[in-house]
Amino acid sequence: MSLRLGFKMLIGMMAWSAMPLAADTIAVTLDTSSLTGFPNGAVTFSGTLLNNSGAEVFLNGAGGDLTYSELTLDTTPFFNFTPFSLLDGESYNGPLFAVAISAVALPGDYSGT
Repeated sequence: MSLRLGFKMLIGMMAWSAMPLAADTIAVTLDTSSLTGFPNGAVTFSGTLLNNSGAEVFLNGAGGDLTYSELTLDTTPFFNFTPFSLLDGESYNGPLFAVAISAVALPGDYSGT
């Protein structure tokens, strides 16, 4: 029994620039927007973060919404692997977040943002 997890626009990330209280945008591109997992397991989504803001951007957090009680968003990969900041034009490619799948999850397609 497998489950397919899909994300359209995955992470809503806030990144703060060097200027106080000025928010900049980081472009987020997932390597794949759909992964298959199994109950009592997890899948890890990887992708690229690109800073084209014109200034250094500090990566202070990541988050998302899953509307299924059988799934749990885990942002540990973001905090463990991404750099603390990206200079203008710099990018990061690697693990961004994981989704834990509970043992009671039923087969089917699940989506998130």
